[in-house]
Amino acid sequence: MAATAAPARTRGTRADLAVPLAVVGGGFVALFVLTAIARARYPYALEWMEGPMAHHVERARLGRALYAPPTLEHTALNYPPLYAYLAAPVQSLAPASLLPLRLLSIAATLASLALVGAFVERETGKRKAAVIAAGLGAAGFAATGAFYDLVRVDALALLLLLAGLTLVRIAETPARAATAGVLLGAALLTKQVALLPAIAALPWLVAEGRRVAGAYLAAFAGTVGLLVVAFAHTSDGWFLFYVRDVASAHGVVASRIAGFWTTSFLPVLAPGLVVAVAILWRDRRLDDTVLLRFHAPVWGSMIVATYIVGVHEGAYLNTLIAAVVPLAGLNGIAIARHPRKTLVGLAVASLFVLFAYDPRPLVPSAADERAADAVVAELRRIEEPVLMPADPRYLVRAGRAMNASSVGIAD
Repeated sequence: MAATAAPARTRGTRADLAVPLAVVGGGFVALFVLTAIARARYPYALEWMEGPMAHHVERARLGRALYAPPTLEHTALNYPPLYAYLAAPVQSLAPASLLPLRLLSIAATLASLALVGAFVERETGKRKAAVIAAGLGAAGFAATGAFYDLVRVDALALLLLLAGLTLVRIAETPARAATAGVLLGAALLTKQVALLPAIAALPWLVAEGRRVAGAYLAAFAGTVGLLVVAFAHTSDGWFLFYVRDVASAHGVVASRIAGFWTTSFLPVLAPGLVVAVAILWRDRRLDDTVLLRFHAPVWGSMIVATYIVGVHEGAYLNTLIAAVVPLAGLNGIAIARHPRKTLVGLAVASLFVLFAYDPRPLVPSAADERAADAVVAELRRIEEPVLMPADPRYLVRAGRAMNASSVGIAD
């Protein structure tokens, strides 16, 4: 009997980890959603600036000035105003609760992950790579301080930033470029970290033509300029005091100039960056124009912006969000393009291992809630006025007027 010839090894039988990695990526998205929902129901602050940020939103909802002379009743934070005004209608659903604003952040994060996935699918045509990229972004939740779902500016700022940059990539007409400019201007007016990426987008837009680049610049400068002038005028200059002067007064911490790279960049950002760059560098099919005019300057600027913020006083792990999520997109593009599927799959799998986390410590316990309830009960029994700058949101739960936070007072 003649021996049966072994089937030829084809490209299709090469080990491809895209399917299991997509399952893992989807699992991390689900893990984030479940963890965020479990945290959202907690009636007290999960982080020390949730209460002050909710107070900002409440003042915007009531039509009160955000930027005014500092008092014990209200001292503004050094953030731009757009988050407070965009979030105000959401808070009106339940003014005394943090839940609506947390749900806003969760929705913004999921929209950002969807944008990353859509960007990867458009670049590569591979849906599994898109799911992997979204999963990597979701997996960075704990590594970046568990800020994706908080009453903070981060989630909304990231959404506006990614939406603007996604439009920049396909801005072949002045109308698209102008829309991108408005979105990136809005991102900058939500959190200052958007400035460098907005500038870094220019080489790509200039290559699309002067009319496209001009429309972008006009829309970006117009959005930022008009709102800055309006807030500076209506606040008698206090807007610029808080957002420019107070923010710039945060000094550089000498130990972080080099320490950022070892304590923040190396364990969180470096592995993903190394994997993406190594893979894309070897990919002969990647258009050098896209790499040099879009990917390198835009995503590189986000890492630089992360570093600039990260070396200053008051910086925390949430500064890494603006780099972790876009790097997830680059890794999605990399795994779709490179022919050595097994090697690339193992490299990306190592990133999931790096970001893996136990959600249980991130969710407040019943004992935590009982302890906070006891504080509120004590505040209700006190007849005299109470000043509670450490976490003034407790005063709201106790039916008292909220005072300024220690965050704003310290700044």
